[in-house]
Amino acid sequence: MLGRRVVVIGAAGHGKVVMDAALAAGATGAVFVDPAPVAAVTGVAVHPTLEAVGPAPLAVVVAIGENAIRRRVFEEARAAGHELVTVVHPTAVIARGCRVGAGTVVLANVVVNADTQIGDNVILNTASSVDHDCVVGAHTHLAPGVRVAGGVTIGVEVLAGVGAMVIPGVRIGDRAVVGAGTVVLDSVPANAVVVGAPARVLKWREVVSE
Repeated sequence: MLGRRVVVIGAAGHGKVVMDAALAAGATGAVFVDPAPVAAVTGVAVHPTLEAVGPAPLAVVVAIGENAIRRRVFEEARAAGHELVTVVHPTAVIARGCRVGAGTVVLANVVVNADTQIGDNVILNTASSVDHDCVVGAHTHLAPGVRVAGGVTIGVEVLAGVGAMVIPGVRIGDRAVVGAGTVVLDSVPANAVVVGAPARVLKWREVVSE
C-alpha cells in the first residue's frame, strides 16, 4: 500500500493506467506532470513540471512507454532528490523471493514467480507473466500479455511487444525489441529487432552513444 500522494510523470494513455493502479494500490491521491498544455486528465490535475507540484522529495513514478525516454526522465527525477516509488496493482501476484526495483510498475493481473529479479523503472504491463528465476533488466517494458518462462535473462531497455512468448533459459540482450506475437526459441542479441514464430532478426537498432 502506497499511503501517500503519487506524482505520475506522463499524462497519456499509459499514464492514466499507472495512475489508476497507484490509486488502487492505496495512494492517497495522484497528480500528473506533463509538459503538454492539458488542464486535467480523467479529472486529475496536470502540472507542467515537478517543481510546479512542490519541492523534493516527491513520490514519483514515470509513466512513459518509450524505454530510453523513461530512463532519462527517471534518472533526472532521482538526481533531483525525488523518491521513485514502485506501483503494484492489487490484482498482481508477486511470489516470495522476488525483488522489484524502484520506480517499477506492475499492472493488473501480472504474475511474477519465485526468485525473479525485476530491475528499476520496468513496466510489467497488463496480464504479463514472468516465471521463476528470471532476471529483467532496468528500464525494460513487457507489454500486455507477454509470457516469459523460467530462467530467462532480459537485458536493459528491452521492449517485448503484446503477446510475445519466451521459452525457458534464453537470454535477450540489451535494447533488443521482440515484436508483438513473436515466439523466442533462441537467445536474442543486443540491439536486434526480432519478429515471427520462431523469432528471426528483422533489423538492427542503431546504437546511440550517450
